[in-house]
Amino acid sequence: MISTAPFRQSFSWFVSFRLGLHVQTRRPCACTRIFSLLGPSTESVSRVWGLRHWSASRKPSTFPESDLHQVFNAPSWGSTLAGQDATPALSVSSPVVHNNTKRKKPSLRQRREIESFAVSRLRHCLQASDGFEGLEEPPLPLHPFAHADLAVRPTGCTEDQWLPVQVKSTSRQVYTDVREGRRRSPLWHFQKVSGYEGMALICMFVPQGSLPLTERAWLFPGDRFNTLKKPGWLGITGGGKYDKKENRCSLSPDCMDDSHVGQILFAVWNQARLGNSSYKLQDLQTLQTQLSPTHLAEWTMMQKCRSLFENVPCGLQIRDAPCPTLPHDIELRLATWTEWVRVQLKSAYSVQKMRCGLGYVSTKRQPVWGSVPYSETDFDFLLVSPPQNETAKSIDRRSSMSSNVEEDRWRFFYLIPTQELVRDGIVSSREGTQKGLQTITLDFSTKTAEQCRGRPARLHKWKIDTFNLHLAGKQIAEVLSFERGRQAESLSFKGENRNALEASIPLTVGKHSRSIPAFGQVRKITTFDSQGQVPSNTKSVVRRSHHWWETERSAVSLLRTSLQAAGGFRGLEESSVPLPPFARADLAVRPLGCPEDLWLPVQVKSATRLQPPVVGKGRASPTCLFEKEKNYDGMLFVCISLQKDLQDAPRVWIFPIDHIAHLRYIRVTVGGKHDREEFRCSFGSNLTHSRHVGQVLQSTWYEAREGRSLCKLQPLHILQTQLGPAHLTEWRMLQKCLELFETVPGGLEVREALCPSLPYDIEIRLSGCVKAK
Repeated sequence: MISTAPFRQSFSWFVSFRLGLHVQTRRPCACTRIFSLLGPSTESVSRVWGLRHWSASRKPSTFPESDLHQVFNAPSWGSTLAGQDATPALSVSSPVVHNNTKRKKPSLRQRREIESFAVSRLRHCLQASDGFEGLEEPPLPLHPFAHADLAVRPTGCTEDQWLPVQVKSTSRQVYTDVREGRRRSPLWHFQKVSGYEGMALICMFVPQGSLPLTERAWLFPGDRFNTLKKPGWLGITGGGKYDKKENRCSLSPDCMDDSHVGQILFAVWNQARLGNSSYKLQDLQTLQTQLSPTHLAEWTMMQKCRSLFENVPCGLQIRDAPCPTLPHDIELRLATWTEWVRVQLKSAYSVQKMRCGLGYVSTKRQPVWGSVPYSETDFDFLLVSPPQNETAKSIDRRSSMSSNVEEDRWRFFYLIPTQELVRDGIVSSREGTQKGLQTITLDFSTKTAEQCRGRPARLHKWKIDTFNLHLAGKQIAEVLSFERGRQAESLSFKGENRNALEASIPLTVGKHSRSIPAFGQVRKITTFDSQGQVPSNTKSVVRRSHHWWETERSAVSLLRTSLQAAGGFRGLEESSVPLPPFARADLAVRPLGCPEDLWLPVQVKSATRLQPPVVGKGRASPTCLFEKEKNYDGMLFVCISLQKDLQDAPRVWIFPIDHIAHLRYIRVTVGGKHDREEFRCSFGSNLTHSRHVGQVLQSTWYEAREGRSLCKLQPLHILQTQLGPAHLTEWRMLQKCLELFETVPGGLEVREALCPSLPYDIEIRLSGCVKAK
């Protein structure tokens, strides 16, 4: 321990000072303390001492509070450090200050999104092109947590021989330090690159944001980096030993410098098939089951569930969660729905001392630290499969009365709505009034509810018996359908209620992916010019809503005029029937004359009020405020300012959704970070300082079609039905009414209400009449 008395005496030549500490604890025994002293009238470092002491612990020694108090309040000071514990190490007058601010590390979800985008770009490169036959994936992609990210083979190949591909990605490009006689070189870091023997390892740099950076990719054998000095950590420097021509590959087929990544994988597959390389082809079953025990149980359960979902009468669609780190695993919807429900998958497990038929179910999630029960906002349904661990298998073999033990073990499932879990105290409530449980017990035997006790008896009504798959499919549809419109306690699966339940299921609807009218089958409302005035007896709240709606309508109308062909712009077209007023997107566009049912959803936001500059509060330029209340993933976000007192009004900005995903409000300040050249657009084609808004929409459509954009093209019937349940019912009713109105003798004209907030929905009149009703 350093003596504090001589240390205090050494500061006599300072009237006041600041003490900065830098701790270096690389060695377990010798620890270095760096003290920097700053004078009272300058920010420069006046003197730095290095203090070394020996300790058996890495924990730095500290001065007692009383000693520090004496240091700052000592009446006299010494001029030098006394003793041999401290010696001057460096003395400078104005040191060079380095910017050590580190970039915030991306979250786990952001990293997953980057990986997903990289895999998507690679999938696009597998498609056949000029001189390239193409590669294909299996019908069902590999599990998100499988050892390989992709499994590929030549298109049309019938052999069960697949090349495993592991993708590593980064969106950050840094630069190496400047050395003598050398220039700065770009540097890309990749993590966890070891342990992929027999695979093709592809490292991809996918730039994010608005910087003009080029995508890059490298391909290595999977065992190339098993002997790195820092295990699993790879740094590729531009022009370095890993950035060689034999490793570089291009994501574009027309690149002349590097080989196309699809062609390289095609050649690697052929070499592996001949046994002339370190790559190894494997059968699909092996690649699908290269999972941890937990994920393997989940994958096995998912295969059983898929075969079960095929028996749902009206058809059931299934897709993976957008991110594997979300608290739900899959999303389901009936073919007659437009919204998806979130489902959490769980496999029960048994222990040796449990009664036959019972299984434990984990109802907890693991955040950064520890584990907590699930919340009622995490998912909509809990789907539980029977126990699959070895203890459960041995119990089933002893207790099974059937010769087919495997079939008996997969007989019972549970599909439990979240509201039922809240009522039973299993998950935590939104208000925080109950904490929830981390483990529950369910019964997977053939016992009835009366034969069970406690929670297994209360949750027995949600048990699904797959002995009759047709009946089990109906039961799944009943749970999903009735939970949307009723409370859980009103639902029972007893035999006397079975007929009433079956009557509500649309059994006549075929099993297909589109259950609503497709393009060309939706009838258009005949419209004519309205007065644009709300009745005088309308409430003030409705009047404000009408004003807001007219502002939005004016912005959309202004955008529509920019879709027409002019000059070198070929033009865009909307559907013959506009999207409903409450649809998630405001417009759906595609290139003029395009025959494909692929539409770019566009969300329009408008502003008529201009926030003036505020002196002294950091806003020296006028600001436009746009609200962003919903989730607009996959859409293009267009902001239009209609202020007349703004220069070059009206003004328009187009933002990619990843730029504003984390924002609730978008404040566009003239000359600010959102008012940059890559975001600014114009409604006129003769302006040189900004791009034409129609051309930006057109280029975005082509980029989305090629998979190079976060925007997603969708069929028209999907965009038309992205509505809330009430508005979707109303929209379907209107289609039936329009079909009925066509039979009125003499004709009937129909138009929408002036504002959707008015207490009526449409206006009709007989052809030839003057007044609409």
